[in-house]
Amino acid sequence: MSYTKNTYAEIALSELPLVVVVVVGSVNDESFPAYLEELLEAIQSRERVVIRMHAGPLTVFPPRFVQMSVAWMKVNKEILNSHVVAVSIVMKHSALRMATQAMVWAGTPPFPIVAASDTAEADIFLQAQLAGDKG
Repeated sequence: MSYTKNTYAEIALSELPLVVVVVVGSVNDESFPAYLEELLEAIQSRERVVIRMHAGPLTVFPPRFVQMSVAWMKVNKEILNSHVVAVSIVMKHSALRMATQAMVWAGTPPFPIVAASDTAEADIFLQAQLAGDKG
């Protein structure tokens, strides 16, 4: 069951506290801000969640969207601290995983983020984070 769907990503809330985000299209100036708004709406109406994002067809993430993500995290830091335990991004391309991890270290998000090679690796990380959550 999808909570929302836009041209960039679908957000599913059927496995709470796991929020599943699946990238379904290309990132652009209209779809990405809409996705961030929809994600914020989905998580702030919940208790504590973990987010598993599937990068899907995404092979390149332009720097302006990285900057937009970092700015969004800063503006919404209180909400994110209150509701998000951790995020795992599933990516098939190792170069993209390494670039994502470097961006995470540079951006200092308010929750742990890991770039995983598959769903199993992502879920192990998220379950461990939930188990240790002091909320």
